Order: sequence, then structure tokens, then C-alpha cells
Amino acid sequence: MSKEKYYLQLKIQLQHEKPAVWRRVIVPDTMHLDQLHVVIQVVFAWDNSHIDQFWNTQSRDFLYVPYIDDDLPADQALTSKTMVWSALESGNLIYDFDFESELDQRIHLEKIVDADALTGQPAPRCIAGRGTNPYGDQEFDLDQINDRLKAAFLTENTVAQDCDLTEGNGYW
Repeated sequence: MSKEKYYLQLKIQLQHEKPAVWRRVIVPDTMHLDQLHVVIQVVFAWDNSHIDQFWNTQSRDFLYVPYIDDDLPADQALTSKTMVWSALESGNLIYDFDFESELDQRIHLEKIVDADALTGQPAPRCIAGRGTNPYGDQEFDLDQINDRLKAAFLTENTVAQDCDLTEGNGYW
């Protein structure tokens, strides 16, 4: 008996932008937060040049981080060990990228979809969006974003080893 495959439809929206800047993505339910970090970097055309963390809107006393920092005054879990699905179970997430700017993004689980809903399209995949990235001046281009996602992810849950998120590397 095979396990049914599911996907998460997420809306990722910059918190402090008017008009709203957002992207809607489909990711596998088995994706980890470190992989979602790569998805977010790609869909907003950022260059992965800042420290990042995730936290749940229900409690900022618990952080999901790329590495454990004993100097932080909060409990921590590694992004590489935390599935997106489990982090979203108790509410929305905030993706805090570049602690000195207002690049916080709210990640909302809109719905769970089954594999049939993807109609053969690969995941992760961007399915909609709005607004120009105010920190990179990148216009929203759905086809270009999905080409970059396809280049960055060898399979649904495997980021390409040579995935360099800096400009000029073929991903932008």
C-alpha cells in the first residue's frame, strides 16, 4: 500500500509593504524549513546574504534556526530538522531575513492539496504572486521564478549541491 502524497499551499507575504508583496507556493509536506528558506530566497530573488530565522506567531520564545546559538535567549530547533508542516501546525510562521531591515514575512498555510491537484507540475512551485520585490527591484515573473526553483531543486526535497543564490549564477 503506497502512502498518499500531499503538498502545502503557502502564502508568503512581506509584512511591512504597501501595496502588498506576496508569493503563493506549493511545497511537499515533507519539506524542512531550511529548504523552505531556499524557496523563499528564490521566489523573492534574494541572494542569501543575511542571517535568517523562523518563529511561530504564537510564541517568539522559540526559534527555528540554521545553527544553535547558545547566546540567544530563546529555545531553538534546527531548520534542517524541522518540517514545514509541523512548524505550521500551531499557527503562522514569521521568516525573519536580515535582522536589521523590515524583511519579515508571514507564512500562512492556506490549504493542503493532494498530488492530483498538481496535474503533473513539479514542486516546489510558485503558482501566483503580486508586487515587486522592494529590496531587489525584481519584478514578479512567474515563469522565471519557476525556472529558478527547478534549477535549485533536483527533486522535491533535495536542493542542488551547487545551488548558489547569488546574482549572476544562472538562478536569477
